[in-house]
Amino acid sequence: MDFNLVTNIENCYFDIPTLLYYSHIPTAAAMLFVGLFVYIKNKELLSARLLFFMALFFSLWVVGDLIIWISPDSRVVMFWWSLINLFEIIVSLLTLYFSYAFLEQKDVFPKMKVFSFLLLLPFIILVSSTWNLLGFDTVSCEATQGPLIYYFYFLEGLLSLSLLIYLIKKITQSVQENRKQVILFSLGVTLFLLSYSGTNIVASLTGDWHILQYGLFGSPIFAAFLAFLIVRYQAFSMKLIGAQALVAGLILLIASQYFFIKEAINFILVGITLILALGFGAVLIRSVMQEVKRKEEMQELSKRLATANQELRRLDAAKSEFISIASHQLRTPLTAIRGYVSLVLEGAYGKVTPTLQDVLNKVYTVNNRMSQLVEDLLSISRIESGRVQYNFAPIQLEPLVAEIVDMLSLMAKEKKLFLKIKLPKKSLPKLSLDVNKIREVISNLIDNAIKYTKEGGVLVSVEAVERCAIVKVKDTGIGVDMKSSERLFQKFTRSSETMKLDVSGTGLGLYVGKTFVEAHGGLLSVESEGPGKGACFIIKFPLEAPAVLPKEKAS
Repeated sequence: MDFNLVTNIENCYFDIPTLLYYSHIPTAAAMLFVGLFVYIKNKELLSARLLFFMALFFSLWVVGDLIIWISPDSRVVMFWWSLINLFEIIVSLLTLYFSYAFLEQKDVFPKMKVFSFLLLLPFIILVSSTWNLLGFDTVSCEATQGPLIYYFYFLEGLLSLSLLIYLIKKITQSVQENRKQVILFSLGVTLFLLSYSGTNIVASLTGDWHILQYGLFGSPIFAAFLAFLIVRYQAFSMKLIGAQALVAGLILLIASQYFFIKEAINFILVGITLILALGFGAVLIRSVMQEVKRKEEMQELSKRLATANQELRRLDAAKSEFISIASHQLRTPLTAIRGYVSLVLEGAYGKVTPTLQDVLNKVYTVNNRMSQLVEDLLSISRIESGRVQYNFAPIQLEPLVAEIVDMLSLMAKEKKLFLKIKLPKKSLPKLSLDVNKIREVISNLIDNAIKYTKEGGVLVSVEAVERCAIVKVKDTGIGVDMKSSERLFQKFTRSSETMKLDVSGTGLGLYVGKTFVEAHGGLLSVESEGPGKGACFIIKFPLEAPAVLPKEKAS
Protein backbone atom coordinates (compact mmCIF):
# COMPACT_ATOMS: atom_id res chain seq x y z
CA MET A 1 0.00 0.00 0.00
CA ASP A 2 1.20 3.54 -0.80
CA PHE A 3 1.39 5.85 2.21
CA ASN A 4 1.76 9.65 2.37
CA LEU A 5 1.87 12.36 4.97
CA VAL A 6 -1.69 13.61 4.41
CA THR A 7 -4.25 10.86 3.87
CA ASN A 8 -2.76 7.33 3.95
CA ILE A 9 -0.71 7.40 7.12
CA GLU A 10 1.67 4.47 7.66
CA ASN A 11 1.59 4.49 11.46
CA CYS A 12 -2.21 4.18 11.33
CA TYR A 13 -1.99 0.85 9.53
CA PHE A 14 -1.48 -1.46 12.50
CA ASP A 15 -2.35 -5.06 13.33
CA ILE A 16 -6.06 -5.76 13.34
CA PRO A 17 -7.37 -7.00 16.74
CA THR A 18 -8.11 -10.73 16.81
CA LEU A 19 -11.81 -10.35 17.64
CA LEU A 20 -12.51 -7.47 15.25
CA TYR A 21 -14.05 -9.33 12.30
CA TYR A 22 -15.74 -11.87 14.54
CA SER A 23 -17.32 -9.21 16.74
CA HIS A 24 -18.50 -7.04 13.82
CA ILE A 25 -19.51 -9.16 10.82
CA PRO A 26 -21.61 -11.91 12.51
CA THR A 27 -23.39 -9.43 14.79
CA ALA A 28 -24.32 -7.07 11.97
CA ALA A 29 -25.38 -9.96 9.73
CA ALA A 30 -27.45 -11.57 12.49
CA MET A 31 -29.29 -8.35 13.34
CA LEU A 32 -29.91 -7.50 9.69
CA PHE A 33 -31.12 -11.03 8.98
CA VAL A 34 -33.58 -10.99 11.90
CA GLY A 35 -34.85 -7.50 11.00
CA LEU A 36 -35.27 -8.35 7.32
CA PHE A 37 -36.90 -11.73 8.08
CA VAL A 38 -39.47 -10.20 10.45
CA TYR A 39 -40.14 -7.32 8.03
CA ILE A 40 -40.80 -9.66 5.08
CA LYS A 41 -43.24 -11.69 7.18
CA ASN A 42 -45.06 -8.64 8.60
CA LYS A 43 -44.68 -5.63 6.27
CA GLU A 44 -47.87 -4.02 7.58
CA LEU A 45 -46.86 -4.30 11.24
CA LEU A 46 -45.35 -1.11 12.69
CA SER A 47 -43.06 -2.94 15.15
CA ALA A 48 -41.71 -5.12 12.31
CA ARG A 49 -40.84 -2.04 10.22
CA LEU A 50 -39.19 -0.38 13.19
CA LEU A 51 -37.13 -3.51 13.92
CA PHE A 52 -35.93 -3.57 10.32
CA PHE A 53 -34.78 0.08 10.39
CA MET A 54 -33.24 -0.46 13.80
CA ALA A 55 -31.26 -3.44 12.44
CA LEU A 56 -30.35 -1.45 9.30
CA PHE A 57 -28.87 1.53 11.17
CA PHE A 58 -27.15 -0.82 13.61
CA SER A 59 -25.52 -2.61 10.66
CA LEU A 60 -24.47 0.75 9.18
CA TRP A 61 -22.91 1.65 12.50
CA VAL A 62 -21.03 -1.70 12.62
CA VAL A 63 -19.79 -1.26 9.03
CA GLY A 64 -18.64 2.26 9.82
CA ASP A 65 -16.83 1.18 12.97
CA LEU A 66 -15.14 -1.69 11.11
CA ILE A 67 -13.93 0.69 8.38
CA ILE A 68 -12.57 3.07 11.04
CA TRP A 69 -10.56 0.18 12.49
CA ILE A 70 -9.09 -1.17 9.25
CA SER A 71 -8.68 1.97 7.09
CA PRO A 72 -5.45 4.01 7.26
CA ASP A 73 -7.01 6.73 5.07
CA SER A 74 -7.85 9.72 7.29
CA ARG A 75 -10.51 10.93 4.84
CA VAL A 76 -12.41 7.64 5.10
CA VAL A 77 -11.97 7.54 8.87
CA MET A 78 -13.22 11.13 9.25
CA PHE A 79 -16.26 10.47 7.04
CA TRP A 80 -17.44 7.42 8.96
CA TRP A 81 -16.48 8.88 12.31
CA SER A 82 -18.69 11.89 11.63
CA LEU A 83 -21.69 9.61 11.02
CA ILE A 84 -21.17 6.89 13.59
CA ASN A 85 -22.53 8.82 16.58
CA LEU A 86 -25.56 9.90 14.54
CA PHE A 87 -26.24 6.26 13.65
CA GLU A 88 -25.98 5.28 17.31
CA ILE A 89 -28.49 7.94 18.40
CA ILE A 90 -30.89 6.81 15.67
CA VAL A 91 -30.50 3.19 16.82
CA SER A 92 -31.23 4.19 20.43
CA LEU A 93 -34.24 6.26 19.37
CA LEU A 94 -35.57 3.44 17.19
CA THR A 95 -35.03 0.95 20.05
CA LEU A 96 -37.24 3.07 22.32
CA TYR A 97 -39.84 3.52 19.57
CA PHE A 98 -39.75 -0.19 18.69
CA SER A 99 -40.16 -1.25 22.35
CA TYR A 100 -43.24 0.93 22.75
CA ALA A 101 -44.82 -0.25 19.48
CA PHE A 102 -44.09 -3.92 20.25
CA LEU A 103 -45.38 -3.93 23.83
CA GLU A 104 -48.32 -1.54 23.37
CA GLN A 105 -49.30 -2.74 19.89
CA LYS A 106 -49.90 0.84 18.79
CA ASP A 107 -48.10 3.95 17.51
CA VAL A 108 -46.84 6.82 19.66
CA PHE A 109 -48.56 10.19 19.69
CA PRO A 110 -47.62 12.61 16.87
CA LYS A 111 -46.31 15.10 19.45
CA MET A 112 -43.72 12.54 20.58
CA LYS A 113 -42.52 12.09 17.00
CA VAL A 114 -42.13 15.86 16.59
CA PHE A 115 -40.32 16.12 19.92
CA SER A 116 -37.93 13.27 18.98
CA PHE A 117 -37.18 14.87 15.61
CA LEU A 118 -36.40 18.20 17.29
CA LEU A 119 -33.99 16.43 19.63
CA LEU A 120 -32.25 14.80 16.68
CA LEU A 121 -32.25 17.88 14.43
CA PRO A 122 -29.20 19.70 15.99
CA PHE A 123 -27.06 16.60 15.49
CA ILE A 124 -28.17 16.23 11.87
CA ILE A 125 -27.41 19.90 11.12
CA LEU A 126 -23.99 19.93 12.84
CA VAL A 127 -22.82 16.45 11.83
CA SER A 128 -20.51 17.76 9.06
CA SER A 129 -19.25 20.79 10.97
CA THR A 130 -16.34 21.33 13.37
CA TRP A 131 -18.89 21.14 16.17
CA ASN A 132 -18.84 17.41 15.53
CA LEU A 133 -15.19 16.71 14.56
CA LEU A 134 -12.32 19.18 14.93
CA GLY A 135 -9.77 17.19 12.91
CA PHE A 136 -7.68 14.04 12.67
CA ASP A 137 -4.95 13.21 15.18
CA THR A 138 -2.13 11.51 13.22
CA VAL A 139 -0.45 10.32 16.40
CA SER A 140 -3.41 8.41 17.88
CA CYS A 141 -5.01 7.88 14.45
CA GLU A 142 -8.34 9.08 15.81
CA ALA A 143 -10.71 11.91 15.02
CA THR A 144 -10.74 14.75 17.52
CA GLN A 145 -14.23 15.18 18.94
CA GLY A 146 -15.92 18.59 18.98
CA PRO A 147 -18.36 19.97 21.57
CA LEU A 148 -21.22 18.06 19.91
CA ILE A 149 -19.98 14.94 21.73
CA TYR A 150 -21.51 16.27 24.97
CA TYR A 151 -24.90 16.58 23.30
CA PHE A 152 -24.39 13.00 22.11
CA TYR A 153 -23.80 11.86 25.70
CA PHE A 154 -26.91 13.75 26.82
CA LEU A 155 -29.13 12.18 24.15
CA GLU A 156 -27.81 8.68 24.74
CA GLY A 157 -28.35 9.02 28.49
CA LEU A 158 -31.83 10.48 28.01
CA LEU A 159 -32.95 7.78 25.58
CA SER A 160 -31.45 4.93 27.63
CA LEU A 161 -33.00 6.22 30.86
CA SER A 162 -36.39 6.72 29.17
CA LEU A 163 -36.30 3.16 27.84
CA LEU A 164 -35.38 1.67 31.22
CA ILE A 165 -38.11 3.63 33.02
CA TYR A 166 -40.70 2.59 30.42
CA LEU A 167 -39.72 -1.10 30.59
CA ILE A 168 -39.82 -1.16 34.40
CA LYS A 169 -43.21 0.55 34.38
CA LYS A 170 -44.50 -1.88 31.74
CA ILE A 171 -43.34 -4.91 33.76
CA THR A 172 -45.03 -3.68 36.94
CA GLN A 173 -48.30 -2.90 35.11
CA SER A 174 -48.48 -6.04 32.97
CA VAL A 175 -50.95 -8.79 33.86
CA GLN A 176 -49.71 -12.14 35.11
CA GLU A 177 -50.15 -14.10 31.84
CA ASN A 178 -48.35 -11.41 29.83
CA ARG A 179 -45.60 -10.56 32.33
CA LYS A 180 -43.13 -13.27 31.23
CA GLN A 181 -43.20 -12.03 27.65
CA VAL A 182 -42.64 -8.43 28.77
CA ILE A 183 -39.76 -9.44 31.07
CA LEU A 184 -38.00 -11.49 28.36
CA PHE A 185 -38.35 -8.69 25.84
CA SER A 186 -37.11 -6.11 28.36
CA LEU A 187 -34.06 -8.23 29.22
CA GLY A 188 -33.14 -8.61 25.55
CA VAL A 189 -33.54 -4.89 24.76
CA THR A 190 -31.69 -3.81 27.91
CA LEU A 191 -28.73 -6.13 27.25
CA PHE A 192 -28.57 -4.94 23.66
CA LEU A 193 -28.62 -1.23 24.50
CA LEU A 194 -26.29 -1.44 27.49
CA SER A 195 -23.72 -3.59 25.70
CA TYR A 196 -23.87 -1.59 22.47
CA SER A 197 -24.34 2.02 23.57
CA GLY A 198 -22.84 1.54 27.02
CA THR A 199 -19.51 0.19 25.80
CA ASN A 200 -19.34 2.88 23.10
CA ILE A 201 -19.75 5.64 25.68
CA VAL A 202 -17.21 4.01 28.00
CA ALA A 203 -14.74 3.62 25.11
CA SER A 204 -15.28 7.25 24.09
CA LEU A 205 -14.62 8.48 27.62
CA THR A 206 -11.62 6.23 28.34
CA GLY A 207 -10.10 6.11 24.85
CA ASP A 208 -9.90 2.31 25.00
CA TRP A 209 -11.78 1.33 21.87
CA HIS A 210 -10.99 -2.38 22.23
CA ILE A 211 -13.82 -2.72 24.75
CA LEU A 212 -16.25 -1.91 21.94
CA GLN A 213 -15.64 -5.32 20.33
CA TYR A 214 -17.16 -7.10 23.33
CA GLY A 215 -20.16 -4.78 23.50
CA LEU A 216 -21.36 -5.82 20.06
CA PHE A 217 -22.11 -9.32 21.29
CA GLY A 218 -25.28 -7.92 22.86
CA SER A 219 -26.99 -7.87 19.45
CA PRO A 220 -26.94 -11.67 18.88
CA ILE A 221 -28.30 -12.06 22.40
CA PHE A 222 -31.09 -9.66 21.53
CA ALA A 223 -31.73 -11.62 18.30
CA ALA A 224 -31.92 -14.84 20.34
CA PHE A 225 -34.48 -13.26 22.71
CA LEU A 226 -36.56 -12.19 19.71
CA ALA A 227 -36.37 -15.69 18.23
CA PHE A 228 -37.58 -17.17 21.51
CA LEU A 229 -40.44 -14.66 21.72
CA ILE A 230 -41.47 -15.54 18.17
CA VAL A 231 -41.52 -19.25 18.99
CA ARG A 232 -42.98 -19.16 22.49
CA TYR A 233 -45.42 -16.27 22.20
CA GLN A 234 -45.79 -15.93 18.40
CA ALA A 235 -44.47 -12.38 18.46
CA PHE A 236 -45.12 -10.26 15.35
CA SER A 237 -48.04 -12.63 14.60
CA MET A 238 -45.61 -14.99 12.86
CA LYS A 239 -46.48 -18.62 12.24
CA LEU A 240 -44.44 -21.26 14.03
CA ILE A 241 -42.93 -22.50 10.79
CA GLY A 242 -41.58 -18.98 10.27
CA ALA A 243 -39.86 -19.13 13.65
CA GLN A 244 -38.22 -22.44 12.70
CA ALA A 245 -36.94 -20.85 9.49
CA LEU A 246 -35.55 -17.95 11.52
CA VAL A 247 -33.61 -20.28 13.83
CA ALA A 248 -32.28 -22.27 10.87
CA GLY A 249 -31.21 -19.06 9.12
CA LEU A 250 -29.28 -17.86 12.16
CA ILE A 251 -27.41 -21.18 12.42
CA LEU A 252 -26.50 -21.08 8.73
CA LEU A 253 -25.37 -17.48 9.11
CA ILE A 254 -23.01 -18.36 11.95
CA ALA A 255 -21.69 -21.42 10.10
CA SER A 256 -20.93 -19.30 7.01
CA GLN A 257 -18.21 -17.50 8.98
CA TYR A 258 -15.89 -20.46 8.30
CA PHE A 259 -15.57 -19.34 4.68
CA PHE A 260 -13.56 -16.20 5.47
CA ILE A 261 -11.97 -16.53 8.93
CA LYS A 262 -8.31 -17.52 9.01
CA GLU A 263 -7.06 -17.28 12.57
CA ALA A 264 -7.33 -20.27 14.89
CA ILE A 265 -8.92 -18.27 17.71
CA ASN A 266 -11.75 -17.23 15.41
CA PHE A 267 -12.30 -20.85 14.35
CA ILE A 268 -12.68 -21.77 18.01
CA LEU A 269 -15.00 -18.84 18.75
CA VAL A 270 -17.21 -19.55 15.76
CA GLY A 271 -17.32 -23.22 16.74
CA ILE A 272 -18.41 -22.40 20.30
CA THR A 273 -21.07 -20.01 18.99
CA LEU A 274 -22.30 -22.58 16.50
CA ILE A 275 -22.60 -25.26 19.21
CA LEU A 276 -24.53 -22.87 21.44
CA ALA A 277 -26.78 -21.89 18.54
CA LEU A 278 -27.45 -25.55 17.69
CA GLY A 279 -28.37 -26.31 21.29
CA PHE A 280 -30.53 -23.23 21.54
CA GLY A 281 -32.17 -24.03 18.20
CA ALA A 282 -32.87 -27.64 19.24
CA VAL A 283 -34.66 -26.44 22.36
CA LEU A 284 -36.69 -23.96 20.31
CA ILE A 285 -37.63 -26.50 17.65
CA ARG A 286 -38.74 -28.98 20.32
CA SER A 287 -40.78 -26.19 21.88
CA VAL A 288 -42.29 -25.48 18.45
CA MET A 289 -43.28 -29.11 17.98
CA GLN A 290 -44.90 -29.26 21.41
CA GLU A 291 -46.67 -25.98 20.74
CA VAL A 292 -48.01 -27.22 17.41
CA LYS A 293 -49.22 -30.45 19.04
CA ARG A 294 -50.97 -28.57 21.83
CA LYS A 295 -52.48 -26.16 19.35
CA GLU A 296 -53.85 -28.99 17.20
CA GLU A 297 -55.30 -30.70 20.28
CA MET A 298 -56.91 -27.46 21.42
CA GLN A 299 -58.36 -26.83 17.97
CA GLU A 300 -59.81 -30.34 17.83
CA LEU A 301 -61.24 -29.97 21.33
CA SER A 302 -62.64 -26.57 20.47
CA LYS A 303 -64.29 -27.99 17.36
CA ARG A 304 -65.89 -30.81 19.35
CA LEU A 305 -67.09 -28.41 22.03
CA ALA A 306 -68.57 -26.11 19.38
CA THR A 307 -70.45 -29.03 17.84
CA ALA A 308 -71.67 -30.22 21.24
CA ASN A 309 -72.69 -26.69 22.21
CA GLN A 310 -74.64 -26.28 18.99
CA GLU A 311 -76.44 -29.57 19.61
CA LEU A 312 -77.24 -28.55 23.19
CA ARG A 313 -78.67 -25.26 21.97
CA ARG A 314 -80.83 -27.11 19.46
CA LEU A 315 -82.11 -29.49 22.15
CA ASP A 316 -82.67 -26.61 24.58
CA ALA A 317 -84.65 -24.70 21.95
CA ALA A 318 -86.73 -27.82 21.20
CA LYS A 319 -87.36 -28.32 24.92
CA SER A 320 -88.44 -24.70 25.38
CA GLU A 321 -90.74 -24.93 22.36
CA PHE A 322 -92.30 -28.16 23.69
CA ILE A 323 -92.83 -26.64 27.15
CA SER A 324 -94.40 -23.54 25.64
CA ILE A 325 -96.82 -25.52 23.42
CA ALA A 326 -97.71 -28.01 26.16
CA SER A 327 -98.27 -25.26 28.73
CA HIS A 328 -100.54 -23.29 26.43
CA GLN A 329 -102.55 -26.42 25.69
CA LEU A 330 -102.88 -27.25 29.41
CA ARG A 331 -103.85 -23.75 30.55
CA THR A 332 -107.24 -23.69 28.77
CA PRO A 333 -108.75 -26.89 30.26
CA LEU A 334 -107.41 -26.04 33.72
CA THR A 335 -109.06 -22.64 33.61
CA ALA A 336 -112.33 -24.26 32.54
CA ILE A 337 -112.11 -26.82 35.36
CA ARG A 338 -111.50 -24.10 37.94
CA GLY A 339 -114.46 -22.10 36.64
CA TYR A 340 -116.90 -25.05 36.74
CA VAL A 341 -115.75 -26.14 40.20
CA SER A 342 -116.25 -22.60 41.48
CA LEU A 343 -119.78 -22.53 40.04
CA VAL A 344 -120.63 -25.86 41.63
CA LEU A 345 -119.26 -24.75 45.02
CA GLU A 346 -121.30 -21.55 44.82
CA GLY A 347 -124.48 -23.58 44.23
CA ALA A 348 -125.08 -22.53 40.64
CA TYR A 349 -126.09 -26.11 39.76
CA GLY A 350 -127.98 -26.90 42.93
CA LYS A 351 -127.28 -27.59 46.57
CA VAL A 352 -123.93 -29.24 47.30
CA THR A 353 -123.71 -31.82 50.08
CA PRO A 354 -120.89 -31.43 52.65
CA THR A 355 -119.18 -34.60 51.39
CA LEU A 356 -119.24 -33.39 47.78
CA GLN A 357 -118.11 -29.91 48.86
CA ASP A 358 -115.05 -31.41 50.57
CA VAL A 359 -114.17 -33.33 47.39
CA LEU A 360 -114.66 -30.25 45.21
CA ASN A 361 -112.45 -28.16 47.52
CA LYS A 362 -109.67 -30.71 47.06
CA VAL A 363 -110.21 -30.66 43.29
CA TYR A 364 -110.07 -26.88 43.36
CA THR A 365 -106.81 -26.93 45.38
CA VAL A 366 -105.17 -29.49 43.09
CA ASN A 367 -106.31 -27.53 40.05
CA ASN A 368 -104.70 -24.36 41.47
CA ARG A 369 -101.42 -26.18 41.95
CA MET A 370 -101.60 -27.56 38.43
CA SER A 371 -102.32 -24.08 37.11
CA GLN A 372 -99.31 -22.73 39.04
CA LEU A 373 -97.12 -25.42 37.49
CA VAL A 374 -98.34 -24.47 34.02
CA GLU A 375 -97.63 -20.79 34.75
CA ASP A 376 -94.12 -21.68 35.93
CA LEU A 377 -93.46 -23.68 32.76
CA LEU A 378 -94.72 -20.82 30.61
CA SER A 379 -92.56 -18.37 32.54
CA ILE A 380 -89.49 -20.57 32.07
CA SER A 381 -90.18 -20.76 28.35
CA ARG A 382 -90.50 -16.97 28.07
CA ILE A 383 -87.43 -16.31 30.22
CA GLU A 384 -85.19 -18.61 28.21
CA SER A 385 -86.45 -17.28 24.89
CA GLY A 386 -86.16 -13.65 26.06
CA ARG A 387 -89.88 -13.00 25.48
CA VAL A 388 -90.87 -11.94 29.00
CA GLN A 389 -92.83 -8.69 28.93
CA TYR A 390 -93.35 -6.51 31.99
CA ASN A 391 -96.28 -4.13 32.42
CA PHE A 392 -95.17 -1.75 35.15
CA ALA A 393 -97.73 0.38 36.93
CA PRO A 394 -97.98 2.16 40.32
CA ILE A 395 -99.20 -0.50 42.78
CA GLN A 396 -99.96 -0.40 46.51
CA LEU A 397 -98.11 -3.43 47.86
CA GLU A 398 -100.11 -4.09 51.08
CA PRO A 399 -103.52 -4.77 49.46
CA LEU A 400 -101.91 -7.07 46.90
CA VAL A 401 -100.27 -9.18 49.62
CA ALA A 402 -103.47 -9.21 51.72
CA GLU A 403 -105.46 -10.41 48.69
CA ILE A 404 -103.03 -13.29 48.09
CA VAL A 405 -103.10 -14.29 51.78
CA ASP A 406 -106.88 -14.28 51.78
CA MET A 407 -106.95 -16.40 48.61
CA LEU A 408 -104.67 -19.06 50.15
CA SER A 409 -106.19 -19.05 53.62
CA LEU A 410 -108.47 -21.97 52.73
CA MET A 411 -105.45 -24.14 51.88
CA ALA A 412 -103.87 -23.30 55.26
CA LYS A 413 -107.08 -24.11 57.14
CA GLU A 414 -107.34 -27.50 55.42
CA LYS A 415 -103.89 -28.38 56.83
CA LYS A 416 -104.86 -26.89 60.21
CA LEU A 417 -102.12 -24.23 59.92
CA PHE A 418 -102.34 -20.59 60.83
CA LEU A 419 -101.75 -17.96 58.13
CA LYS A 420 -101.17 -14.47 59.49
CA ILE A 421 -100.22 -11.17 57.93
CA LYS A 422 -98.42 -8.10 59.31
CA LEU A 423 -99.05 -4.76 57.63
CA PRO A 424 -97.41 -1.40 58.36
CA LYS A 425 -99.33 1.25 60.38
CA LYS A 426 -98.42 3.81 57.74
CA SER A 427 -99.04 2.93 54.10
CA LEU A 428 -95.99 2.45 51.95
CA PRO A 429 -95.65 4.59 48.83
CA LYS A 430 -96.80 3.00 45.60
CA LEU A 431 -94.20 0.92 43.78
CA SER A 432 -93.79 0.52 40.03
CA LEU A 433 -94.53 -3.20 39.64
CA ASP A 434 -95.95 -5.72 37.21
CA VAL A 435 -98.82 -6.82 39.42
CA ASN A 436 -99.29 -10.21 37.72
CA LYS A 437 -95.61 -11.13 38.00
CA ILE A 438 -95.34 -10.09 41.65
CA ARG A 439 -98.65 -11.82 42.52
CA GLU A 440 -97.24 -15.01 40.99
CA VAL A 441 -94.02 -14.72 43.02
CA ILE A 442 -95.71 -14.04 46.38
CA SER A 443 -98.39 -16.68 45.76
CA ASN A 444 -95.73 -19.26 45.02
CA LEU A 445 -93.76 -18.42 48.20
CA ILE A 446 -96.85 -18.68 50.44
CA ASP A 447 -98.02 -21.85 48.67
CA ASN A 448 -94.57 -23.43 49.23
CA ALA A 449 -94.58 -22.38 52.88
CA ILE A 450 -97.94 -24.08 53.42
CA LYS A 451 -96.94 -27.22 51.50
CA TYR A 452 -93.70 -27.72 53.43
CA THR A 453 -95.10 -27.02 56.90
CA LYS A 454 -96.61 -29.89 58.94
CA GLU A 455 -97.62 -27.92 62.03
CA GLY A 456 -97.57 -24.34 63.14
CA GLY A 457 -98.15 -21.95 60.31
CA VAL A 458 -97.02 -19.09 58.10
CA LEU A 459 -96.51 -15.41 58.87
CA VAL A 460 -96.49 -12.95 55.96
CA SER A 461 -95.31 -9.41 56.69
CA VAL A 462 -94.93 -6.16 54.77
CA GLU A 463 -92.62 -3.48 56.11
CA ALA A 464 -90.15 -0.77 55.17
CA VAL A 465 -86.58 -1.12 56.42
CA GLU A 466 -83.57 0.93 55.33
CA ARG A 467 -85.28 2.50 52.32
CA CYS A 468 -86.54 -0.87 51.08
CA ALA A 469 -90.04 -2.34 50.89
CA ILE A 470 -89.79 -5.86 52.29
CA VAL A 471 -92.16 -8.81 52.01
CA LYS A 472 -91.35 -11.75 54.29
CA VAL A 473 -92.90 -15.21 54.16
CA LYS A 474 -91.86 -17.02 57.35
CA ASP A 475 -92.94 -20.58 58.15
CA THR A 476 -92.37 -23.23 60.80
CA GLY A 477 -91.74 -25.95 58.24
CA ILE A 478 -88.87 -28.19 57.15
CA GLY A 479 -86.29 -25.41 56.97
CA VAL A 480 -83.31 -24.98 54.66
CA ASP A 481 -79.67 -26.03 54.81
CA MET A 482 -77.99 -22.64 54.21
CA LYS A 483 -74.86 -24.31 52.79
CA SER A 484 -76.86 -25.22 49.69
CA SER A 485 -79.31 -22.32 49.78
CA GLU A 486 -78.07 -20.83 46.49
CA ARG A 487 -79.06 -24.02 44.66
CA LEU A 488 -82.71 -23.46 45.60
CA PHE A 489 -82.92 -20.61 43.08
CA GLN A 490 -81.70 -22.72 40.17
CA LYS A 491 -83.96 -24.46 37.66
CA PHE A 492 -85.43 -27.84 38.61
CA THR A 493 -83.74 -27.78 42.03
CA ARG A 494 -85.44 -28.60 45.34
CA SER A 495 -84.16 -28.73 48.89
CA SER A 496 -83.02 -32.12 50.15
CA GLU A 497 -85.44 -31.68 53.06
CA THR A 498 -88.42 -31.89 50.69
CA MET A 499 -87.66 -35.58 50.16
CA LYS A 500 -88.87 -36.20 53.73
CA LEU A 501 -92.37 -35.04 52.79
CA ASP A 502 -94.70 -36.53 50.21
CA VAL A 503 -95.11 -33.21 48.41
CA SER A 504 -94.99 -32.72 44.65
CA GLY A 505 -92.95 -29.95 43.05
CA THR A 506 -90.76 -29.14 40.06
CA GLY A 507 -88.19 -26.76 41.52
CA LEU A 508 -89.17 -23.99 39.10
CA GLY A 509 -91.03 -21.53 41.31
CA LEU A 510 -88.02 -20.00 43.09
CA TYR A 511 -86.06 -19.68 39.85
CA VAL A 512 -88.94 -17.86 38.16
CA GLY A 513 -89.55 -15.74 41.25
CA LYS A 514 -85.91 -14.67 41.52
CA THR A 515 -85.89 -13.71 37.83
CA PHE A 516 -89.08 -11.64 38.15
CA VAL A 517 -87.99 -9.88 41.35
CA GLU A 518 -84.55 -9.00 39.94
CA ALA A 519 -86.24 -7.59 36.84
CA HIS A 520 -87.93 -5.12 39.22
CA GLY A 521 -84.56 -4.12 40.68
CA GLY A 522 -85.27 -6.19 43.78
CA LEU A 523 -83.74 -9.15 45.58
CA LEU A 524 -85.15 -12.56 46.59
CA SER A 525 -83.30 -14.43 49.35
CA VAL A 526 -83.82 -17.03 52.07
CA GLU A 527 -82.88 -17.29 55.75
CA SER A 528 -83.09 -20.36 57.97
CA GLU A 529 -81.60 -21.64 61.21
CA GLY A 530 -81.29 -25.06 59.61
CA PRO A 531 -83.29 -28.17 58.68
CA GLY A 532 -86.46 -28.58 60.73
CA LYS A 533 -86.37 -25.01 62.06
CA GLY A 534 -88.44 -23.22 59.48
CA ALA A 535 -87.46 -20.79 56.72
CA CYS A 536 -88.04 -17.16 55.84
CA PHE A 537 -88.13 -16.04 52.20
CA ILE A 538 -87.52 -12.31 51.77
CA ILE A 539 -88.39 -10.03 48.85
CA LYS A 540 -86.79 -6.57 48.82
CA PHE A 541 -87.81 -3.70 46.55
CA PRO A 542 -86.10 -0.28 46.49
CA LEU A 543 -88.18 2.25 48.43
CA GLU A 544 -87.65 5.97 48.88
CA ALA A 545 -89.60 6.28 52.14
CA PRO A 546 -88.73 6.16 55.89
CA ALA A 547 -89.05 2.90 57.75
CA VAL A 548 -92.46 2.24 59.37
CA LEU A 549 -93.55 0.04 62.23
CA PRO A 550 -95.59 -3.07 61.39
CA LYS A 551 -98.80 -4.26 63.02
CA GLU A 552 -100.04 -7.84 63.15
CA LYS A 553 -103.28 -9.03 61.66
CA ALA A 554 -104.50 -12.59 61.73
CA SER A 555 -106.08 -14.15 58.72
